Amino acid sequence: MSADDDDAEVVIDLTDLAGEEYVVFGIQYIADGTGGGSSSVTISNLSLIADECPDYVYYTWTAQFGSTWENSENWDLLDVPGSDAFVVIPSGVDAPVITGEHSAGIVMVEATQEIVMESGGALMLDAFLGEGTMTVKRNVTGDFGYSILGAPVQGYDVADLGADLAYTYEDGYADASLLSMDPGLGYFVAYDVDGDVELSFTGVPEVDNIEIELPATDDDFHLVANPYTSAIATVTFVGTNDVALVSNAVYFWDDGGMNDGASRAGGFVTYVPGVGATGVGGLKGTGPASSGYIGTAQGFFVEASDNIMFTNGMQTTGEMEVANSDDNFYRKVSQEIKKLKLSLSGAGLYNDIIVGLAEDATLGRDKAYDAKKFGASDEMSFYSLINDDKFAIQAVPTLSNDPIKVDLGFDLAEAGTYKLAVEQFEGFADNMEVVLTDNVTGTSYVLTSGAEINFSTGAASFDTRFSVAFRFVDVLSVDNLSSDLKVFGGADQLTINFASDRSEVVNIYALDGRLAFSEVVAFENDRAVISASLNRNQVYVLRVNDEAIKFVIQ
Repeated sequence: MSADDDDAEVVIDLTDLAGEEYVVFGIQYIADGTGGGSSSVTISNLSLIADECPDYVYYTWTAQFGSTWENSENWDLLDVPGSDAFVVIPSGVDAPVITGEHSAGIVMVEATQEIVMESGGALMLDAFLGEGTMTVKRNVTGDFGYSILGAPVQGYDVADLGADLAYTYEDGYADASLLSMDPGLGYFVAYDVDGDVELSFTGVPEVDNIEIELPATDDDFHLVANPYTSAIATVTFVGTNDVALVSNAVYFWDDGGMNDGASRAGGFVTYVPGVGATGVGGLKGTGPASSGYIGTAQGFFVEASDNIMFTNGMQTTGEMEVANSDDNFYRKVSQEIKKLKLSLSGAGLYNDIIVGLAEDATLGRDKAYDAKKFGASDEMSFYSLINDDKFAIQAVPTLSNDPIKVDLGFDLAEAGTYKLAVEQFEGFADNMEVVLTDNVTGTSYVLTSGAEINFSTGAASFDTRFSVAFRFVDVLSVDNLSSDLKVFGGADQLTINFASDRSEVVNIYALDGRLAFSEVVAFENDRAVISASLNRNQVYVLRVNDEAIKFVIQ
């Protein structure tokens, strides 16, 4: 709506909008981009008017030195707009191109004009006005690898993606090639081309709050996607949907490249804010999820029992060049959590889990921490157990007096030799011990950072092959000393006599509780020899499984 001259009055009658929320701006715009201000606005038939509108700094795009949004000389104020900006992009000049991460309060794009956002760029918006458009680019996986994505602009169809395969999760991975892309919903797509594929979404960018009405499913898992032109903060998404979510976990598909001849099929990276992420050995790994951001157009699964909300306030530019970068696209709780991250690998496959200790966790399922195993591969699946349910991430209470045990299981399609490895060992005090037990062989292992354990198994499912126990270590207690355990030798080599003809966990502690030696040692004829670097004239405690003895090297 415009006036023919500067003194003309424009009257807006909002009778038909009674009861609706609105913001009215009075803008005087001079076509050559040299001026700005406010013209008079007369409003009638309203019972309530907001006290004031936000104060904006008005910027006009001039494109004087090219198309780079980040170049301050391309703006009339010789400064790059920020979140308090009202930005006008006039027609008749080069379109601005965004490569970094930016914000602008309100953007008005004239007819026949557009804003181009390169893959990895971001523009956080409060409102988008005018008859122009925005083109949002996003790089996704080619080589018939699957990506999950949604549309960051309105009125886009799945057919516009030009994908060779397109599916929805609802209705059992039904063909989606003829569907429109509803804002906030996610879609599986794959392309039969070499290398990455650059997609271009052109239209009016989404800025409104969106409520996703979720259809009923058998497992409460639903496929959604970030609908905005900037990244959203995972922790804000989870907090906004606290009532609807069954779990705080979000799940990202990490393709392994099997459709293009690779040995890995891929699987879901599971992320719980404040706890961490578990992966499956795909092409991207857990890094993007662990960043705490969900990039533009990124699709992901949630476990929810009610409608999901996306709000404009979830948007963030995070750390510049990080939140919405391609590296964060799959093609943080204040308390300290003690975390054990274990991986299972072999036969070219990989899976990991997290078991942690948190003050307010329980032995049952905790919404804030526990994440079910979702979309497990037929070739390999590694998990912890709560009752009979399988989990990728699980928290238990912090220790009091009694040890806490968690059962671990796996599904394997091939027999062979596999490896368990400690990928993360974080927050455990010196007087705490984490013990992994092989319930088939009866062997126990005290876990430390970087520990690795090899084992052989058939092709089968074992829900309780292993268990991990968290416990306090009272290494100095005289009550635990064993007269059946003997040790001889010097500072560099010790001979241990212990009634065993198999491998045992051997630990040596200093009196301050520091772990001086820890290995799985092979005993033969009740005897083993170890190499250790110990100090003379210092008292140590030797522990073999649950038996202990004090000794000193003279």
